[in-house]
Amino acid sequence: MEQTPHAPDDRPPLIMVVDDDFSARLQLRFTLENAGYAVVEAGSGEEALELFARQPPDLLFLDVIMPGMDGFATCRHLRRLR
Repeated sequence: MEQTPHAPDDRPPLIMVVDDDFSARLQLRFTLENAGYAVVEAGSGEEALELFARQPPDLLFLDVIMPGMDGFATCRHLRRLR
């Protein structure tokens, strides 16, 4: 029997996927949700900052090369929100 990962309050861990490529986000979401995780997606660094401010995820997958705010700049901003 496969065990589903859980956060301390018995909710599935929330993972944020940040990527400007819709198909990459969709594929990762499908894989993670099938493994029992909750997933939120952002298509840009700016969108990731908005989502993070509302509900910080337990884990973050961040594309490094994105138009506008790249992954490095996004990471710097997210660290300030922690």
